[in-house]
Formats: sequence, C-alpha cells, structure tokens
Amino acid sequence: MGCSRLTALSDPTPITRSLTPRNTQTFNPDPIGDLIYQGIASKVFTSDLSNTLAGDLTYRLGALHALRGGFYFGEYGVESDQRSQVFPIVTGQPAITPISVAANLNKSTWSTGYTFRIHCVLLTG
Repeated sequence: MGCSRLTALSDPTPITRSLTPRNTQTFNPDPIGDLIYQGIASKVFTSDLSNTLAGDLTYRLGALHALRGGFYFGEYGVESDQRSQVFPIVTGQPAITPISVAANLNKSTWSTGYTFRIHCVLLTG
C-alpha cells in the first residue's frame, strides 16, 4: 500500500492512496493416484487482483471553513482455470479411458466514486 501526504503545501492539502493486492492459489493433483482412487484428478488455478486509487483534497477558507473533495477508482478481477480428468460413465459403468473437462472464468469490474463537502465550524456563545 502506498500513501503520500504533501505537507509542504499549507493550502490546498492533497492526500493520495493506492493499493494493489493479489492472491493466487494453484493445486496440482497426483494425476494417476487421484484418478484411480477418487475418479477425478483436477488441476486448479485461481487468482484475484485489485487495483485502487483514492485521493482527497482539503482547501481551507479561513480558520472556520474548509472545502473538501475526493475520488475513488477501483478495478477488481478474478480468474479461475480448472482442468479435470474423469472417467465417464457409459451404460452405468465407468469407462477405462479418462476424458478431460475444462471450466474457465475470467471476470473484472470497475468502481468509481467522488465526494464534495463544505465544512463549517459553528461557534456558540
């Protein structure tokens, strides 16, 4: 995660943040043993990745007031690749030659947002 605050500028004061987490998992079977004893041998790969960027800007209007604005942008993606060797069932009995079955998925989505605020301090007597 990266974060930076530009404190050299007194007005306006920007803050930006970025984040890029990634997670992957891979499973490789014992192709002969799993197929013989379980009837299926699956090779599986899954992954997800996120990229986000957010920012905030504060501009002071004197001692009691401030304008604030911000933004958010995010991209999220998932991937799943699966390939299995299975014995098909033919007339109620498993065949002796395995077949390969694949299931693959790759999706991504985008998210954006923004804010704008006016801050006022009320003095009470």
